[in-house]
Amino acid sequence: MEYPMFLKNEPFEQNGQSITLYELSALQRIEYLEYLAAQARQFQSAPDDADEMARLAFFSRRQADVNAWLISRSLWHADTTRNVDEVQAEILRSWSLDALSGGAAKVTELSGMKPDIQADDEKHESLSPEKLSGQN
Repeated sequence: MEYPMFLKNEPFEQNGQSITLYELSALQRIEYLEYLAAQARQFQSAPDDADEMARLAFFSRRQADVNAWLISRSLWHADTTRNVDEVQAEILRSWSLDALSGGAAKVTELSGMKPDIQADDEKHESLSPEKLSGQN
């Protein structure tokens, strides 16, 4: 039996191309946290004595991997017969860094995993010293 999908989705546009991205499922969100924990261990293993360019390459690769992971899991909902690791590899080979960054931002937004900076600003504004003292 196939169940209805309750995941939000939106088109993502980059360089005149459009693709539908989906929010992550509950299980995928947990797997994402596990993946980030594994990536953090790799970040900690970055060579301290490497030159600046080598460190930049190391961290850029890690960020591209994380973004491609998010996008591949999102796209999987459009075709659940595909292997997500193969989709991730395809994304890494064919998407620009800008597209990876924008696509990952869209997935985290759809998934409710992106901090609401405006709400945080309003929260801080409402607790400003002037407001607390009753002055405007």
